[in-house]
Amino acid sequence: MEKTTVITHMDADGVLSLATFLKYNRSIVKEEDTQKNHYTIRPSIYFTSPVNLLNTILISILNNRNVNNLDLLYVFDLSGTRESIISASIYKKTVWIDHHYWEIVNKPENIEFYIDHTSNSACRLVSKYFSVYDFDDLADEIDTNNIKTDYGERIRTIISYLRDENRGKSLSEKLYKFAEDLAYTGIDIIYDTYYESMIDLYKKRLMEIDEIIASSLNIYRVADLKVAVVTSDKSLPVYHIYNKLMDHKDAPFDL
Repeated sequence: MEKTTVITHMDADGVLSLATFLKYNRSIVKEEDTQKNHYTIRPSIYFTSPVNLLNTILISILNNRNVNNLDLLYVFDLSGTRESIISASIYKKTVWIDHHYWEIVNKPENIEFYIDHTSNSACRLVSKYFSVYDFDDLADEIDTNNIKTDYGERIRTIISYLRDENRGKSLSEKLYKFAEDLAYTGIDIIYDTYYESMIDLYKKRLMEIDEIIASSLNIYRVADLKVAVVTSDKSLPVYHIYNKLMDHKDAPFDL
């Protein structure tokens, strides 16, 4: 039985990429169980950021304990470095799917790179790879900050809430549950009272953030550029700051 590990970005694009994989993987598991009457090993899931990717790959290797368990690694929505690529090559096979622009400095034979920096989201590439097209349009909306649907707005808000309220293992568990709910229950799970309560709470949080933006915003003239700077010791959602500045009475800003 093949042991699969997935390392994905802890943002909306990464979560939706994982949901796409989980939906694909479930269909494969059902088919294998029917044909072979066995249960496939549950994949190991890790959420991380680009700066922590190398450490996460190394942790995934150590957690497997046995080199014979390092069968297949998927990396979603994360830029690589020489060191992280070398580390990923310890797996028997790695599939690296990303839409950011970065240079692949070495290409080990056992790593398949599916990189397209013209794609609006990594999820769109993951969808093409697995032929599962449930979340790619929503990932495009969120990752380009061009929300067009209530689905997109709700998913972005839920993930923002989870990241605001959780850290470490707790955050990974909550993000995984959300990806699993999307994959196995369907997109309308976001209207469940469990997620509705998160949306309501985060809307209140955004009102507090609006006050922080208003009180900490400074506007400067640098040569011919009009520069807006928001300073805070708190973690603030960049997309919300951007949208508020777009609507500011002194907009548009050059930076």
